[in-house]
Amino acid sequence: MGVKELRNAIKEREGMIVSIDTLLTYDLLFATYAIVKNYDLNPDFKDSLDYILSKPEEHVNYYNSDHPDLPGTAMWLWVEDIFQYFNDIAPKGYYFGNTEGDGACFGWFREEEEV
Repeated sequence: MGVKELRNAIKEREGMIVSIDTLLTYDLLFATYAIVKNYDLNPDFKDSLDYILSKPEEHVNYYNSDHPDLPGTAMWLWVEDIFQYFNDIAPKGYYFGNTEGDGACFGWFREEEEV
């Protein structure tokens, strides 16, 4: 699988939800891991996620990490790297983010046409 298959799945389903009802970074990264693994996406993200998710007790609060291969914190990985990557690979006409009115529902959604 890969980006092409993910894009096709998003278009076929007219969107795809990755995570609902949580803003906890660990939960968001856990949900993200499933997408990264199932669609064989960016191996650097998979390695970082493997590390963070294997030792959750070491990544409390903002998940500070002293692991040399991680870009800082798990929050940084989510906000600056994975979130942006998912938005970059979104199919035309879709965006990755949260739904209007529900800041704890993340996924790929159709862009609304401007009136």
